[in-house]
Amino acid sequence: MSPEEVTLWKGVLVAGLILVFAVIGLLTLLLWTVRSIDRNVVQLWTDTKLLATNTTGLYQIAGTASVVRALREELLRHEKLLGAGH
Repeated sequence: MSPEEVTLWKGVLVAGLILVFAVIGLLTLLLWTVRSIDRNVVQLWTDTKLLATNTTGLYQIAGTASVVRALREELLRHEKLLGAGH
């Protein structure tokens, strides 16, 4: 082999080595990104389940307004009765 061919092969091997390291770096970055997304999805799923658990009794709030109104009316009647005695 001529010295030019040896130099050419060395250049090809160095370029291949650089390419291998670049691919390893990109795959590592991809793996890190996928793991990060996976962690965030798991956290989102957990938060969503907790939110669903916390909101299971929301239907009961609808009846609370009428109870509070009735309590307010009763308190106003008591206030009038107590105020009338003074």
